[in-house]
Amino acid sequence: MKKKVILFHLTPRMWMLHYASQFANALSKKVDLQIVIASYYEDSLFDNPSIFYKIQTNPSFASFLYDSILIWNHIKLMIFIIRNKPDIIHFIDNHPWYIIYAPLFALFGKKIYVTQHDPTLHSWEVKTFQWKIAAFTNKILRNTADKVIVHWEHLKSELVESYGISSNKIISVPHGNFNFLAKDFLRKKIDTHNVIYTFLFFWRIIEYKWLDILLLAFKKINTSYSNVQLLVVWSWNLSPYNSYLNWVKNITIVNESVPTEAIWEYFIQSDCVVLPYRDATGSWIIPLAYAFEKPVIVTDVGEFSNIIKESWWWICTAQNTVDGLTESMIYAIENKNNMISFWKNGRKYTEEVLGWDTIVAKVYEI
Repeated sequence: MKKKVILFHLTPRMWMLHYASQFANALSKKVDLQIVIASYYEDSLFDNPSIFYKIQTNPSFASFLYDSILIWNHIKLMIFIIRNKPDIIHFIDNHPWYIIYAPLFALFGKKIYVTQHDPTLHSWEVKTFQWKIAAFTNKILRNTADKVIVHWEHLKSELVESYGISSNKIISVPHGNFNFLAKDFLRKKIDTHNVIYTFLFFWRIIEYKWLDILLLAFKKINTSYSNVQLLVVWSWNLSPYNSYLNWVKNITIVNESVPTEAIWEYFIQSDCVVLPYRDATGSWIIPLAYAFEKPVIVTDVGEFSNIIKESWWWICTAQNTVDGLTESMIYAIENKNNMISFWKNGRKYTEEVLGWDTIVAKVYEI
C-alpha cells in the first residue's frame, strides 16, 4: 500500500517553484500525494494539478497579514488534513504559517518531514526583519521534524554542529536537476556578434555575491582579451556598482526579472556561468547551469568545492580574491575546447546523481 503524503508549498515562486514541482512530480509516482499550495499559483509545472489543495496566501506583506487572520481558511485546512489521514506531512519551503502548522500537526501525531535549503541566513539576510522571521521558521521546523532534508553533507554537518540536531534524523541529498527547463532549447544557436566568450552572472545581485569582485576581475581580463563579454541578468538595485560599471567595457546589463519561459535565452548565449560568492550554502544556479550544459566558475565556499570533486564540471578559484577569480576566468577563455568536455561529464552527473527519482527514493526510503 502506498504511503499517503501531503506536501506543503506556500511560496511557489521562481527557483523554489522549480524545485518543489520537480520533487513533487517524482514523488507522485511513488506515493499517494496531495499538495497544499498558495492560491495564486497558476503555472503548469506540476504534472497533476488535480491533487492541489489551494489556500489563500499572497507574497505581499499586507496580503499576508490579511490572509493570516482568515481563521476559517485555516480551520478548513485542518479538516482536510484530518480527513485525508496522511502518513507524512512534508514542508518543502519555510512559509511563516508553518510556525504554527508544524507543531500542531505533530501534536496530531503526524510524521513531519522538512526540507531546509538554507538553514543559516546569508550575510545580507541577517539585516532584514523578513529573513529573521524565515530563520525563526527554520528553527521551529527543524526542531519539530522527524526528518530534516538538506542538500549535501556540508549542511548536515552544519545542522549537527551549529544547531544540535541529531544526525539520525537528517537526510542529505543533492539538489535536484533543472533539466526540464532546457530540454527544448539545448541545440539552439544565437548570434553573439563575434563575441568569442561570454560569462554569465545570473540571479539576484546581492552584497554577498561579490559582483564588485567579478567586475574588478573582468576589468583585468579586458586588458588582454577584447572579445570577451560579461552578461549580468536580473532586476536589482545596481547603484552600488555604478562606479565599476562606468569604466568596465563589454558588459551587458539586463536589469529585469526573467520569467521561467525566458531563462533559456541567457544561458544558451553564454559560455560559462560565474558564481563569485563570498558566502553560500549552495545555489540553484548550479543545477540550472548544468541543465544548459554550461561549466561554472565558483569560489571555495559552502558545498561548492565538494561538488566539483563529484561532477568534474566546474572550476573552483584557488583563492577567493580578484586575482584568483581572474585566473580562473582566463583559464576558461583559453581552454574553451577543454571546457566542452566538462559538460559531457556534467550532463551524465545531472541525470544520475541529481535525478529526482533518486532523490525521492532516498528521502522516503522507497
